[in-house]
Amino acid sequence: MTIRTSAPLRMSLFALSCLCCAQTPALTLTTEEFPPLNFSTDGGQAISGSATDLMREILRRTGIPGTFVMLSWRSAYKMAIEDKDTCVFATARTEEREKLFQWVGPLATGQWIFYTTPNREIVVHQIDDLRPYMIGSYQSDVRAAYLKEHGFHLDEAMSEEQNLKKLAAGKIDLWLATDNSANWLSKKHGIALKPVHTLRSSTSYAACNRGISPLQIERMNAALRNMFADGTVERLLKPYGVPLPPAP
Repeated sequence: MTIRTSAPLRMSLFALSCLCCAQTPALTLTTEEFPPLNFSTDGGQAISGSATDLMREILRRTGIPGTFVMLSWRSAYKMAIEDKDTCVFATARTEEREKLFQWVGPLATGQWIFYTTPNREIVVHQIDDLRPYMIGSYQSDVRAAYLKEHGFHLDEAMSEEQNLKKLAAGKIDLWLATDNSANWLSKKHGIALKPVHTLRSSTSYAACNRGISPLQIERMNAALRNMFADGTVERLLKPYGVPLPPAP
């Protein structure tokens, strides 16, 4: 059966659809140098990484316009808290952060591991055995916050790459990093690492400003669920050697 609509009704429906499109605001996606999840390429002109690729595909499937911006971690995180229509990724979803954001994910999973160099003998039976040592971590990162909170000797660097180089030069005794980042940077720079102690597992998400429409957040999470179901997540993570996070 063919349903005919009047010209005025067709114009009204067209205008409504255009209005809905116009009311979908563009998102700003802030991130940091944290390979292999997110990192600069082409001399800083582009952003790549496993989490970046996932977020691009989410935006493509939902039709939500977005701009990706590489910043320091502190600036990227601050923007997502203060600026409407902004998300920061990939971010560890912790109890302290839970109510500050709306969440899209998971985008990655990893282990927090204390690393040293193969020539060092550091024996660990419990976490307190690490207290005499100088431990490197990433400035303002959740791992640095953990070390501060629990009273460890902390040396903060501006990047994980700096931490790796400090460790190799003997300027720090240990480096607390995610296994994904440590393995990537170890291979990139040809610097061998020795895991000493695994602290915990962590799952990372996009943390979105609370002013973003919850419907928009659900659209992005629905797209990600479909990406898990059709194998897209596994396909996009594989080139970076990032393990598949638990499906939402």
